[in-house]
Amino acid sequence: MTRPKNSESVETEARIQKAIQAMKKDSKYKLCKAARDFDVPRSTLQNRVNGKKARSKAHENTMNLTHHEESELVRWITMLTIRGYAPRYRTVQELVELIRN
Repeated sequence: MTRPKNSESVETEARIQKAIQAMKKDSKYKLCKAARDFDVPRSTLQNRVNGKKARSKAHENTMNLTHHEESELVRWITMLTIRGYAPRYRTVQELVELIRN
């Protein structure tokens, strides 16, 4: 299951991406200065420049369901609940198998 996004994390990620773009535009723009100017941790910025993925993206391929599949599962469970049928664990497993195929 994907984790909900923290607004502070989203803002930090946006600043990191802007810092990387600024460094790519101007080759004389140093990493330490970019980290200060965009208010991001220097080590995080250095890791991203070196190709390390964000934590939210790093394990994306190990998830059982994609974001779209998960949304579909939530929609089905919500519809069942609205109709007064609380789905059991086995029912949810069957729904997951139907969504995957």
